[in-house]
Amino acid sequence: MPYVEGGICYPGEKEVKIRDVIVVRPFSALVGDKFIAFPPLSVISNMCSRSLKGKYWVDGVRVKGNEEIIFHKGKIMVNAKIKILSPEFTPGYVLSKLISGKKISIEPANSKNVIVEANGFPLIYIEKSKIHVASIDEKAILQAAAYSLLYYISSEYSEEL
Repeated sequence: MPYVEGGICYPGEKEVKIRDVIVVRPFSALVGDKFIAFPPLSVISNMCSRSLKGKYWVDGVRVKGNEEIIFHKGKIMVNAKIKILSPEFTPGYVLSKLISGKKISIEPANSKNVIVEANGFPLIYIEKSKIHVASIDEKAILQAAAYSLLYYISSEYSEEL
């Protein structure tokens, strides 16, 4: 749960870079002269145009650059119907809202550790301690979702101060 300051982007507005923070649980922050609620998968970065006034302590993941997240180029085009198989993965519901109904290409995979699926195919899953994303479409939002999964599977990310 890092302290953050700087700019903030809504989910899907920006691809994730090293030192960005991916929000895992909703939080409110002062932007300009208004408090605004930001959903999971928002990205806190100096590259975002909305400036946070002050410092905030958020449930989130700071990208370090050594994470093992593998993106696969899809082979099958689907009209995404997202299903969250791990209900405690709350960022998945934002992901579902943002990409359900969009056309994405998916790489079929056999995995027993599926977190999110699209049309019955694994979309985000874990294999051998690595996070896999079975598509390169909608990369900004899928990237944020993959990084946010670290909050749930690694104490190194969930306890950061």
